[in-house]
Amino acid sequence: MSFVQDVKLARDYVGEDVNECPVPAFVLDKAKIRQNSARMLNEVDALGGGVRFRVHVETLKCTQVVREQLGDGRCESIVVSTLEEIRNLVSLVEEGVVKDVLFGFPIGKSQVKELAYLKNLYSNLGATLRLCVDNKEQLDFLLENSSNWSVFIKLEVDQKLEEYDSLITTITCDSHYNTKIHLFGFYCHASASCGTSDLSITESLVQQELEMTIKAANITRSKLEKRRNHLKTIKSTNNNIQDPNNIPFRLSIGATPANVSLTNNTNLPNLHQLDQVELHAGSYVALDLRHVGISETHTKHDIAGTVMAEICSYRPSTNQYVINAGVLALSREPGSTLPGIAHIKGVDDWIVSKVYQEHGIISYMGTETNPKPPFHVGDRIILYPQNTCITSSCHRLYFIVDGSNKIVDVWKPWRYW
Repeated sequence: MSFVQDVKLARDYVGEDVNECPVPAFVLDKAKIRQNSARMLNEVDALGGGVRFRVHVETLKCTQVVREQLGDGRCESIVVSTLEEIRNLVSLVEEGVVKDVLFGFPIGKSQVKELAYLKNLYSNLGATLRLCVDNKEQLDFLLENSSNWSVFIKLEVDQKLEEYDSLITTITCDSHYNTKIHLFGFYCHASASCGTSDLSITESLVQQELEMTIKAANITRSKLEKRRNHLKTIKSTNNNIQDPNNIPFRLSIGATPANVSLTNNTNLPNLHQLDQVELHAGSYVALDLRHVGISETHTKHDIAGTVMAEICSYRPSTNQYVINAGVLALSREPGSTLPGIAHIKGVDDWIVSKVYQEHGIISYMGTETNPKPPFHVGDRIILYPQNTCITSSCHRLYFIVDGSNKIVDVWKPWRYW
């Protein structure tokens, strides 16, 4: 699709039927984006108890999609995975739509200089850029470049909380760090919940995250109380030590499949009255076969992002079709609950079974001995991907429909790092 890589040229397709767009193409249904976004915000609101939500934008990396996810002011917090996402959010920060951005990956030394610049830029625009840390060395990187950082400690549920003891102590009790780095909260991401269809396992994972962040916050207060008492004992001139019981922490947990497992405050044991639970998720906005396969409520009809491809050849000896969408259009994510690389809209038992760099193979997976070939060479098909996060990143442009087959817009997503 080299002749439409410029968005201005691609917009010549606005008003045309989606079947006229150059293929392979990533087609995004705005109506489903809006529906999926509203559903998630409603589910979080229904939890009550002051539970907040932080939008993860890595799935589609697109300004227009972020607007839908935020729900007209219902949410103003975001988590990102790359510096490019932070750079491109500046326009929404300028508008006042985004107020709080978390870089959800532990920082690298090479990134800190630009992060310091972006942090100051955000601050001047009335927003906050926060970072994740999980090693003491990262604190030194921060102090080499700037001060007044706001951080989450990133926790992994498969590690013991004791492994973070030194890091917590350094941030909160070492005056070399605690005057320049502010501990805002604790962050866990239930990525393992995306790999199971067992709701009880998902509930267990999210409960582990919740309990771990609550314990971490309580341990931190205990350390701060000991420090406060010590300073009183030695009659320190520092009389501005805040009562640890008056310090709130943000406890950020979740992932798209996991968020349904948190119901109300009765599931929040030992939660400090000032602490706030925050859910974060991103894949819900588009969904895919991976999530539909483990969901009790979502179906393929809810998937907002699809790939339009073309039948280029038929092989009678193997009863297989060749399509012009391969790894670079679909990615190479095999399914578990729902098999294959991609499924075909409106056609059962035939799936994309294998992909090469530029083309894919459609095979019959049903039980008939001599199934009738359902396609003709030249037909166009709509494919449901296994992993929309990766599949969407294969495409320079998104062709937008809004509940119909008519192209209403062309969006240019953010790309690279």
